[in-house]
Amino acid sequence: MNILVIDDDDLARINLTHILSGLILPEDILLETSNQKDALNILAQEDIELVFIDLDLEKELAGLEIISKALEHDAYPIVLSGREESEVVEVAYEKGCADFLSKPLTKDALKLVLQKFHFSKKYKNLKGVIFEKYVTQDDKIVRQLKKIDEIILSEMPVLLRGPSGTGKTQMARIIHDAIIGSRGEFIHLNCAEIPENLVESELFGYKKGAFTGADKDKKGLLELANKGTLFLDEIASMPLTTQQKLLLAIEEKTFYPLGSEKVVKSNFRLISATCDDIEENIERGEFRNDFYYRIAGYKILLPPLKDRPGDIPLLIDYFLKSGPRRIVLNSKAHALLEQYAWPGNVRELKQVIGRLQAKSSGIISDGDIKQLLGVITSEVVDSGGFLEISYDISSELIEQVLELGLLKVMANLEKVIVQNIYETNGQKVRTSIQQLQISTNRFYKIMKHSEKQEDDNE
Repeated sequence: MNILVIDDDDLARINLTHILSGLILPEDILLETSNQKDALNILAQEDIELVFIDLDLEKELAGLEIISKALEHDAYPIVLSGREESEVVEVAYEKGCADFLSKPLTKDALKLVLQKFHFSKKYKNLKGVIFEKYVTQDDKIVRQLKKIDEIILSEMPVLLRGPSGTGKTQMARIIHDAIIGSRGEFIHLNCAEIPENLVESELFGYKKGAFTGADKDKKGLLELANKGTLFLDEIASMPLTTQQKLLLAIEEKTFYPLGSEKVVKSNFRLISATCDDIEENIERGEFRNDFYYRIAGYKILLPPLKDRPGDIPLLIDYFLKSGPRRIVLNSKAHALLEQYAWPGNVRELKQVIGRLQAKSSGIISDGDIKQLLGVITSEVVDSGGFLEISYDISSELIEQVLELGLLKVMANLEKVIVQNIYETNGQKVRTSIQQLQISTNRFYKIMKHSEKQEDDNE
């Protein structure tokens, strides 16, 4: 890659090229000049990809013309100036500069600009990348991801929200690849799958002898995520005490491993995800308000599949082509898959296609679909979906609702159903969660609430 630095201040130009040389690849070439004429000649003759332009060269604002010429040669223009007038900044952006940096320049500012440049270069057609890696045509999702450069420039944390199975982990990896790529690790922790008493040791690490069983030093995930991404899935299930400690680590990018008096520094990018209503958790005192505002710098909402029906045929075709074995769906089978509500969202759809690809038949019929989805009736309602489930509601249940309120009765019914499925499955958590089609976090919250009620009644 060829980089051009244009500045008539020799000291400033030398300083900039010195900082850049430590940030770019060894094979990148740095060119420099001090005047407008030479700059225009270099842009015309060399394949320049990135150009740093001082506004005031032989005359005031001479660099504005260079911005236009840089864009004509498909170069990425960044303005450097000691001028702070809003009018000047506005004109520079109107001319097409990608960024306006104030002098004196800092290494951190240049790092951010280079990150944005590489992102722009790699993902020039971001919408195409979204279709490639996150299959969607949903306008709301596309609009959110088109603003991903805001995340790069501010280094703000990202919070992914949406029901279980909508692809939050996949989205976290897409963001990591776009911003950091191979320069750092993607460290993933599902907070709901780690017992409360082990979460802190997983995150912060520990020194030998810090507690019983700590027979050697262990690095925590925060340290392993240095220069990379720390992805905290199901963050709503994180204990309050851990939230408080992690809040400080996020703000200061420093922390102490358990049993250590030596501070550890880690410059990590934080991405969190949850399928819970965090605001509701905050009201119940189950989530810290200050911690929420620290992790929710840039929010991305991934709606359930039923709210973006246009994505269903895209995903069906995508998963059909992704597997090692090719199968075909007849028109009725394809229609049934498109009409299904998909309570398990994209994850469920992917699993269903995978099971269809494992069938002996290469041509899938509507009968195969109904059998696989557990649909008893062969009738489809005029609205385009499967027949709605009907319930026989007893007068006793109605009386309980009128006496206690719908929310209390529904909560109790939820508890009874979850406990029944759990016991029926021989207390196998994963099997129960799959049958109930709820998140791990949701399962443990219901079980914890029911245990608390039992303790209160003793």
